[in-house]
Amino acid sequence: MYIIFLNLLFMQTPQPSLEEAIQVPMVLLDVAVYSKNGQAVMDLKLDDFVLKEDRRKMDILFFDKVQIMVPQESSDSKTDPPTITKIQSKMHVILVLDLMMLHPMKQIEALKTLEEALVHFQNDRTDMACYDFHRGWLVKPYQDVATNLRHLQDYRENLQQVRGRVDRLESGLLALEGDFETCVDYRSIEGRINCLNMTANSFIFQQEQHSRQVMAELRDLIQQEGTGPKKLSHLFFISNGFGLESIQSAHALARVYAQKAQGQGNIPERSPEDMALVHLRPKLEKDFRQLIDTCVRNRVIFHTFSPYQNSLSKHRQNDVAFASMSHGSVDRAYQNFESEMESGLLELADQTGGDLFRGSSLENNLIKALDRSRHYYLLGYRSPEGGSGEYRRIKLKVKRKRCEVLYRKGYYKK
Repeated sequence: MYIIFLNLLFMQTPQPSLEEAIQVPMVLLDVAVYSKNGQAVMDLKLDDFVLKEDRRKMDILFFDKVQIMVPQESSDSKTDPPTITKIQSKMHVILVLDLMMLHPMKQIEALKTLEEALVHFQNDRTDMACYDFHRGWLVKPYQDVATNLRHLQDYRENLQQVRGRVDRLESGLLALEGDFETCVDYRSIEGRINCLNMTANSFIFQQEQHSRQVMAELRDLIQQEGTGPKKLSHLFFISNGFGLESIQSAHALARVYAQKAQGQGNIPERSPEDMALVHLRPKLEKDFRQLIDTCVRNRVIFHTFSPYQNSLSKHRQNDVAFASMSHGSVDRAYQNFESEMESGLLELADQTGGDLFRGSSLENNLIKALDRSRHYYLLGYRSPEGGSGEYRRIKLKVKRKRCEVLYRKGYYKK
């Protein structure tokens, strides 16, 4: 949670009618409201919002409408609500790339897709900084899109040189399935099952470590670059994802190969009890809580972008190495893995007030994310008394029908 005194806000949006609440600690909530066709809804009034915390209705003590306008835009007083606060400024976005767990070829494809999308934003008056988990800062401080494009192209060219020295380096379930193929070549059934156990649990442990690394790096990035609650920050996170729970798809795939190791042609949905596959249960709640708490205190909204859309299962179907193991159970394991890896992206966006964008149309998704970053409401209410460390759930509704509302779903009481 971030608690701020209203006198900090009054430097940006003076509201004399709220002067009596200047010294009241406030919970601030950035809210984006959109119609079903994706248009920003900016004509709502204070009475149109119903706000609850842990099912208790809260009185909204601070209310403002904000629109970030690029300098060449003109104001149309006939169409804009008269109470809107217009900020004449370029959009500033931090672009964060996490491509570490992708095959080098997939990293190159992802960067090329990003470049093609950013070409269309060169005249958008949006300035970006770009951070990559592997290379660190590619662009800093904020620069125009053309500068970001040049650095991304240099990054991709370096990866292409590395790719020429890589024979085969798969990641995710493709790599795991390759290791499972080695396990079933063991002579004894017991040796095969033990190999599958160790291989599956090693994979799950690696995924857990990756998730911890992603959350720790994002937290450190926000702490270094965060401006506190006085200014809203937007981070666009392009990633192949991270999980928040044990990777059950690895267990499912191990069961399939355990059946193959036992020489059974008919593969059931559930494994026999004597298969004894070990399940690890990573506890990532604390790491995720620390990340979200850092986002809330620094007033950060994440829009996340996932490349998945059954892409892993399609990639596997084209790999002749696994042609003999093509059936429904394996395909479902791949689809579940994509969902598990998206879970972190979905929760990160949901808990900070952003959105998860799926699919291959990165250009359209970036347009939507930028638009949702330019128009928002700012609500403030008194933080109820309570114990430190407890999670407070926020639920916000608008009375107007057929509207989509984006806002963070809670905070940890300090």
